[in-house]
Amino acid sequence: MPSTTASPRGTAAFVSCHLLPTKGFAVNALKRFEDIIEGMIEGSTANVLAGHLQPVEVAKKLARALDHGQTIAADKLLLPNDYTVEISPDDYAIFAPFRQSLERELVAYLRGLANERGGQFIAPPRLKIVENGRLRARRVYVIATLADPGQDQVQATNPSVEFTAPLPVSEVRTALRSNACLVLSDDRAIALDKPVISLGRSLDNDIVLDDGRVSRHHAQIRLLHNRFCLYDLDSANGTTVNGQPVSDVVLRDGDRISLGGVNMTFHAGWQETKRGA
Repeated sequence: MPSTTASPRGTAAFVSCHLLPTKGFAVNALKRFEDIIEGMIEGSTANVLAGHLQPVEVAKKLARALDHGQTIAADKLLLPNDYTVEISPDDYAIFAPFRQSLERELVAYLRGLANERGGQFIAPPRLKIVENGRLRARRVYVIATLADPGQDQVQATNPSVEFTAPLPVSEVRTALRSNACLVLSDDRAIALDKPVISLGRSLDNDIVLDDGRVSRHHAQIRLLHNRFCLYDLDSANGTTVNGQPVSDVVLRDGDRISLGGVNMTFHAGWQETKRGA
């Protein structure tokens, strides 16, 4: 459990929440994957891939999906175990001759990431590559979820691979039904309905703040032991909670957050508060 220090009402409760690295965490697993793919794809196949979607690009998208989909329950770092990779019809046709082998190697890559991150799957990871006619060439869309294993998966589990004890997905998701949200300065309420929420100026964030004072990737809010923790990602203009500079902090209902001067308020149960007002 994170250790917090006592604080008066209206101030931030500080916590030792260690943020997993967001850069470089997949170096070893990615390098192994690249080496295997190079050995698997040679000659004419490699020539066909030139200028098209590369397997390593898919791997990097998977790493991001794994990072965004992780949550903590029963003191374990749980990772998504069900992945659907959507690619364009043209890229799907190019991958077709070795698609099944690629799917197997991507699953092995996910297991390598899990080992490096210290995370666990609630069931053996599974992955499928499908075509999406709405995607342009070289675009990848990944859907990553926590999914209960089917009976066939339970029977096929390799005893040498470590997974968590049986844990229903419904229990993992319970903590995400708290109606917690951020209320922005324009009174918009944005639900915190994912284990990891990224905030920043870049369009790939979950909450995009179009303000020059905000860094491209400014902060993250993570669900940790059923509480929401705010992390500053070495932003240029810093992050404050209730006027105090923070690097990581457990959020409390009513905390006033400022990302480089862009203000918002954290509410642990905004909908209930509004109904009871």
